[in-house]
Amino acid sequence: MKKNSTFHCLIKTSLIINFLFFVLSVNFANGQSTFNANAFDSIVKANTYPIQFNGKDISGQGSQWLINEASKSNYFLVGERHGTANIPNISGAIFSKLTEVDYHLAALEIGRQASIEVQEILKNGGYDSLKTFLENPKYFQAIAFLDWKEESLLASRIVSESKLKEKAIWGLDQEFLFGFKMYLERLRKLATTDTQKNLLSKLDLQLEENRFLMGSPIKNDLTELKSLFVDNNDALSLLDALLISNKIYGRFRGEITRVESNAIRENLMKQNLVHLISNYEKQQGISPKVFFKFGGFHSAPSLSNGMSTLGTFIEEWAISRNETAFNIYIDAVSGQTLASGQDNVEGGKGTIQVMSYFGSIDPDKSPDDKSRHVFINQLKNTNGLFLIDLRPLRKHLYELSPFLNSKAVQLITGFDAYLAIPNVSPGTPFQKNN
Repeated sequence: MKKNSTFHCLIKTSLIINFLFFVLSVNFANGQSTFNANAFDSIVKANTYPIQFNGKDISGQGSQWLINEASKSNYFLVGERHGTANIPNISGAIFSKLTEVDYHLAALEIGRQASIEVQEILKNGGYDSLKTFLENPKYFQAIAFLDWKEESLLASRIVSESKLKEKAIWGLDQEFLFGFKMYLERLRKLATTDTQKNLLSKLDLQLEENRFLMGSPIKNDLTELKSLFVDNNDALSLLDALLISNKIYGRFRGEITRVESNAIRENLMKQNLVHLISNYEKQQGISPKVFFKFGGFHSAPSLSNGMSTLGTFIEEWAISRNETAFNIYIDAVSGQTLASGQDNVEGGKGTIQVMSYFGSIDPDKSPDDKSRHVFINQLKNTNGLFLIDLRPLRKHLYELSPFLNSKAVQLITGFDAYLAIPNVSPGTPFQKNN
């Protein structure tokens, strides 16, 4: 009953917001706005910060502005457009700058158990070892996103530049479908009895026949393994992670819907975050400052299918602890990207022409009143980065209604800043060794 009430409350809230936006649009269409196009443009320009990126480091006024904002916050969230080479590269540059203001933890869109594997590999051999591992046919595509060169370079840079080294990365997500071999081998190292080893061998044989085994109905086998490893906390933690991941993949088996699957996944991220923060505070005696890099759907402070996103949770978590979160969306506005789950592409693969958050953009076209919400149109240098503080625009939502469509309202109310990158290149997938 409580869940239904909460869901209905969220739906009502969403409807009220949409209705108010509609009323505002109608009122201003009737000439009640005191703002004009020049006023809108002046706010945009006054809150745009020059920023440069040389392929490794960021610089300029915008770089210092980001550092200042991070210094006042406990959580620095990057919401991204997946599949580019540019965004993980510039994210690494941002993290590097943020270490100057005590950000030494990075939460990434990988599994919590996967982060243990990644950091152990990086500890023993750096990026080259991670690349070799992920190009091995046994572990090919074993870790979400890190099978792209630039994402692995980012992970390597985080571990290298953080004072916490191999404890710098927090994985919050489910364990990836194709990582099952990696986890079976870890369990085999922990196995001490023939019964444990025999069940692991059985699953290993099934995996050779079915690469998608982790998404198959193996709940009973995983549960049995838990009973066999009852005295091994490391094994139990791994098996719990595999069980919840198997449940999330249940939508492919028709056991749950995509909406249910997404809700379980999003809540898992929140639970993992709280657990990791609690452990850190017990061990260190201080609250952590955490850098996040997730897809924009996760990091946006908003509602999705009646459920709060990870970004919403972090914002509310910070408020409840008298802390602050800063949330920036990094967008690709032109160029090419690898298709990902963010794109409606058949097969979900290949290189596609990038579309910005606002859709297709013509930076050379002078904006009219209906397109001024596309902030990149204010930028004359189409080869440069565009960084804007959205919060001053948020203060004038009422007056700016004629120049903002629903996408712009979502961006301005959900994120504190927007960074647009033109002419992006697709990420570089690792290739499986023969």
